[in-house]
Amino acid sequence: MKVFNRYYVEWEVEDIDNNFSDVHNTFESVAEDIVDYLDNNFANRYDRTFEAVKEGRYIIKAKVHDLVIGNVIDTIEFEQIVETGDKTIMSMDLQQKILRALQLTNWKVDLDFAALSQALFVAAGVIVAIAAIATVAPELAAAIVAIMTIGMGIDAAINIIKGIVQLSEALQLIDKARSERALQVGGEKIKEGILNIGVGIIEVLLKKLTMKNLANARVQVLKNVTPKTAALPQTALSGSAETLGVAAKSTATVPAVTSSTNEVTVVLNKSAVQAMENVAQMSVLQSEKVALQEMVADNLQIEIDKNNAILSIKNEVCSKTIPNEIYSALEASPKDYQLELFNMLSNDIKYQLVQSDKCKWITDELFGYDITKENVSDYLKLEYIDGDMKINLDWPFYGGYKPESIKGLDYLFTKGDGKIEISRMGGDFGVALGYGRNADGTFPSAAARSLLKTEKQSFVTTGIMDLKKYKDIVDVFADKDLNNKSRLKLLKEKYNISIAKFNLLKNDFLNFPKRSEIAGENSIKDAIRIFQLDVDNEIYGYCGQAEKWNDLEGGANQMNTVFSLNTMIKCGIITNVKRNVPIRSK
Repeated sequence: MKVFNRYYVEWEVEDIDNNFSDVHNTFESVAEDIVDYLDNNFANRYDRTFEAVKEGRYIIKAKVHDLVIGNVIDTIEFEQIVETGDKTIMSMDLQQKILRALQLTNWKVDLDFAALSQALFVAAGVIVAIAAIATVAPELAAAIVAIMTIGMGIDAAINIIKGIVQLSEALQLIDKARSERALQVGGEKIKEGILNIGVGIIEVLLKKLTMKNLANARVQVLKNVTPKTAALPQTALSGSAETLGVAAKSTATVPAVTSSTNEVTVVLNKSAVQAMENVAQMSVLQSEKVALQEMVADNLQIEIDKNNAILSIKNEVCSKTIPNEIYSALEASPKDYQLELFNMLSNDIKYQLVQSDKCKWITDELFGYDITKENVSDYLKLEYIDGDMKINLDWPFYGGYKPESIKGLDYLFTKGDGKIEISRMGGDFGVALGYGRNADGTFPSAAARSLLKTEKQSFVTTGIMDLKKYKDIVDVFADKDLNNKSRLKLLKEKYNISIAKFNLLKNDFLNFPKRSEIAGENSIKDAIRIFQLDVDNEIYGYCGQAEKWNDLEGGANQMNTVFSLNTMIKCGIITNVKRNVPIRSK
């Protein structure tokens, strides 16, 4: 339905330094009707570009008129500085400009500028496209981002849209930049965008920002596919605004006079017109013209067919009433559809799914987790292990650590008398252990370990770990000048290690670097690289504090050891073992 265009924007450019001709006096003006929000046209007809022929200072004004009430409902203005371009800067391509902009910006954390500039360059088109959609329809943009970043959810996507808009503005500014000063302004804008998205999230997010993902997500939104609502992983830097050296800025918008003025609000988002210097060309930095429908037109029928197939399979899965049959139906579906299918399932169906034989470990009365119909979507995910589908707990990133707390386990070697009290909640073959006690002498609760447990499931195995013995044994296996025969001889002489025990130690040592929480996606090694953590010696494992997980507060001391609890008990590294020691769940 076509409706009357209620709003228009009047643009003015004021020449502070009197560079305009006498004919124009001090103002140049142009008016443009705002495209009807209901006509589904995503082209931005109202962005305006002004050419400045001389260096100087200029003020650009945008006046929003409401034709019904006959008033100007808002006026937005900002100053732009025009200066002579630097030939060196002008000769750079976009990726080179991004790199230089990052280098010119004051960061309080160490970042891999080369990698970040490349990632931003590759994702630039998608970033601009999403920002363009957000300019007209922010809720649509949030839905698209939520689908592109499966697991983040609508609420989280809304929170990062502002950051994406800022990145889009920065990239457009940098692309047009002809001076280092303009590049620096663009770099500061990138920093603001990263701050709003989250330092711990930006790398993961950029990998998902592809044109293919955007096209697929757009089609799914058109077909009313609703993504799961979930929270973004917390950025690992507490007080990130201070850490990055910038003040977080809220996005100012046109006041919402009526509900329909939201159309105008997103069009003239004030974050897009903050005072920024540009180059000889001045432009309102909102978004590029994007015709999203054209982008997906060629693949639309394919995507419609795919969605119909997914919905048909979903109906088949949901028709099952036996947990094993539900799991089998999901497992038998095309692999390309499984993740979407899982996220579309209701909590009731998911809860039945985790009652199946392949998921019994999740809900085991004693050794499982406190998964309910209410929280099943918050704590579970579908993933692939060696190509096979698996329902798993959706653990926090970076091995469950607060990234800024991660240290090499050798950090503990100089503490105390070389002995440390450990406790593990879980099976003996795991390598994640808690250490130490609370101030009141109790062991940390399950919630402090970010483990979702009932009172009945809240018990641990405790013991005393000999850190000197642990170090000595790791050093033997880490010594590349030794062969296994020599290693066995040394360990047998010093610690009476038998062949059977030696093989346990050797296998654990070789497998440790390959563990998913150590070197997989969003692993401990990822945290060390992304946050540029000072971890010099990683051969002994890692220690730090547990990250919060949804409503589980975290904070407990934990470590990841090279050897499993089982191996360390059998080899005498851990002694004074006590089983089934009760702890609090909360």
